[in-house]
Amino acid sequence: MFRALALALTAAVPAPRAALPDAAPQILYAHVSPERVHMGDVWSGRIVTTTNVASVVVSAPFFSFVVPRKRFGDFSFSTHVLAVPTLYRQKLYGSIIAYNAAGQSVSVPLELDFR
Repeated sequence: MFRALALALTAAVPAPRAALPDAAPQILYAHVSPERVHMGDVWSGRIVTTTNVASVVVSAPFFSFVVPRKRFGDFSFSTHVLAVPTLYRQKLYGSIIAYNAAGQSVSVPLELDFR
């Protein structure tokens, strides 16, 4: 579970907030599930930002990826975890980073546990 924003699972997901292109990017909501990822699990996440965010990156030791944008300010991913290499079978601390087109960024911490 995404701990940095201390969101309850029952909390309503906010709508993306309109922002000017040169305004600082903001992450309004982030949820990654499950907290502990096993082989065979579906691992997914949703990140809601201001509308000026051009890209969102999930970054952790050993890997990083760009999260697909569904619409302005709304990013999500879902993947079926086919294998968890031995090197990944541990708690990993990373971040979710949002960038605007000017290159400004904001990040929030992310804790993952692959088993």
